[in-house]
Amino acid sequence: MTRSFFSAFLLAAILSFQASAAEAEREAVAHHDMTLRLDVERSVLIVQDRIHLNRSKPITLRLGTGISGLRLRLDGRDRTSTCSSDGVCPIAFKTPGPHDIDIEYHRPISIIDSAWVFLEEGTGWHPEIADLGFIYRILLDLPEAWKGVVPGRLVQEQTEKGRYRAVFENEAPGYSLVLMAGDYEVTEKSHGEILLR
Repeated sequence: MTRSFFSAFLLAAILSFQASAAEAEREAVAHHDMTLRLDVERSVLIVQDRIHLNRSKPITLRLGTGISGLRLRLDGRDRTSTCSSDGVCPIAFKTPGPHDIDIEYHRPISIIDSAWVFLEEGTGWHPEIADLGFIYRILLDLPEAWKGVVPGRLVQEQTEKGRYRAVFENEAPGYSLVLMAGDYEVTEKSHGEILLR
């Protein structure tokens, strides 16, 4: 009797630990579904992002300085007023997850030699959540003569109505993101079953 009680207790403890670990893993990653539209004429990056979180703990969303046209919604409710002038938005959740945060803003950027853009990690050009890894699906929307790339797998590409659009996905959680775009010429080379660009 004691042995079966101990076994049942041990099994319950293991299952509880596994459930806690799985919950912590779900809370440790945000999923971004982002559109990045480059307006070369105005030197502006238009960012639209839906961040999906399965989280109940508060977060700090960082958008960086110099943005305009900010709109932020949490689960469909306007939360723009929670953001400070330097683009820091503390968010406390009133209910357990999952949650959706919808963000839209315009960010001035430098276009180098009127021909290319390099946005490096840690410069606040995309929405970041302090101490939280992320995965993403990103749609790049660029002028027709331009090409762009972010780390990840290219899943769709087309040129239509004067715009180049490419979709990239990355399912390996990370903490940083870079964007390169310009009037690049793309060449391709096969390496076994892998197509390199």
